[in-house]
Amino acid sequence: MQILNFKRYDLIITLHTFPAFLLRNYLTKEYQNKYIFDYRDLTYERFSFFKKRISTIVMNSKYTFVSSRGYLKYLPKSNKIFITHNLSLDDLTYHYPKKISKKILFKFLIGDLLEIYLSMKD
Repeated sequence: MQILNFKRYDLIITLHTFPAFLLRNYLTKEYQNKYIFDYRDLTYERFSFFKKRISTIVMNSKYTFVSSRGYLKYLPKSNKIFITHNLSLDDLTYHYPKKISKKILFKFLIGDLLEIYLSMKD
């Protein structure tokens, strides 16, 4: 979180469920409507507290992506949820037309940080 506090990115993408779960409080307070949640894991939904936190993550995200309609039954109804297996920059630009010139940080569960520089064209 030190990097997130220092860099103050325009948009964050959380890959996989567990990192978003761990960062929930930070994401919903510091990056509300400024992160994309990639929801791909139904492992812990049998625990009600986990399901509630995932709902909070979805409702405070800019967008949430799932790979199939089957995930929708575990999520709150929201126009922020998109069903897509592969996403192109053109798809993202359509929904997020503001040009992004800053870094987008990808945080992986194993703790490695990878900074990828993306320049999205209008």
